[in-house]
Amino acid sequence: MGGEPMLDTSRTEPEPDQDTIPREDDDEVVLAIKELLDARVKPMVHRDGGNIKYVGFADGIVYLQMQGACSSCPSSSQTLKGGIERMMMHWIPEVVEVRAVEQEEIDELNVVWESQRRQAAASSSS
Repeated sequence: MGGEPMLDTSRTEPEPDQDTIPREDDDEVVLAIKELLDARVKPMVHRDGGNIKYVGFADGIVYLQMQGACSSCPSSSQTLKGGIERMMMHWIPEVVEVRAVEQEEIDELNVVWESQRRQAAASSSS
């Protein structure tokens, strides 16, 4: 067939979202959160036309951004608290709360977290 690469159509699982790909600086808790999101939460919300993006984890709080159908769904807060938060707290004891955040809040959190990373790096190098 002309030496062109063939597509692998046998793969049935979707590729992981970029937000849940493990990073070098992820600790065990963050890795567990990302794995639970990929394995249980995202497939559930994808069926309803939505998505949930992992934003971060700090002080026992998992920050998620509701996307697609989830962002405008009237029962998204019930899904977040009654389903996702309960599941996270059951499987990952370090999780004490799950919060939905909007893009403006994500930008603010990223500034705070980056500042904390710099301070930690500076104190560990001294």
